Amino acid sequence: ETLYNELSSPRRVRLHRRVADAIECLTQNMPNPPLAELAYHFSQAASAGAVDKAIDYATRAGDRAADGLAHEQAARLFDVALHSLEFKPTGPETELRRVDLHTRRARSFEALGQWTLEVRELDAALHYLDPKQVERRCELVLALAQAWFLLLDLRPVEQYATEALQLAEGLQRSDLAANAIAWLARCRQANGDLSAALALDRR
Repeated sequence: ETLYNELSSPRRVRLHRRVADAIECLTQNMPNPPLAELAYHFSQAASAGAVDKAIDYATRAGDRAADGLAHEQAARLFDVALHSLEFKPTGPETELRRVDLHTRRARSFEALGQWTLEVRELDAALHYLDPKQVERRCELVLALAQAWFLLLDLRPVEQYATEALQLAEGLQRSDLAANAIAWLARCRQANGDLSAALALDRR
């Protein structure tokens, strides 16, 4: 560790790239390659042309961790991918990837019951989302309604559920519309208006 800290930044990057290439070569035929290790070393070398591999391995490692219910590790790995993404030129493809990674992190935090962090990631995903992706926006807004409900704050639940309902009706997506109506019903129920809640549930 002492020797490592004495290395110059360019040399560290070169060494990480060599280690990453070596691990990749040695494990290319393995059914379960060490994705997290590959993600780490390629991400440390992202500034030296390894950015695509860094993002790919970190995303795959995060998905594997999430599948194994290691959601904290998954969130950390998706963050590694997001930091590596900073070395990509801005553009529609980069922004689409950023939305996807923030959404994956949000799911990890949802699974952990860390709804404040989930809201932060969903807000970030919405920030980078292309306005033309109306269906994706509707799904993200519904996720925000749920997260705020779990945080016991009804004002944003009503706000996001109302927006989601308008978007869903415009898309003619009855499933998304039903989810939005259900969240509006929960708001009425929580406010003590049971007849309105029942009417919305029937709707």
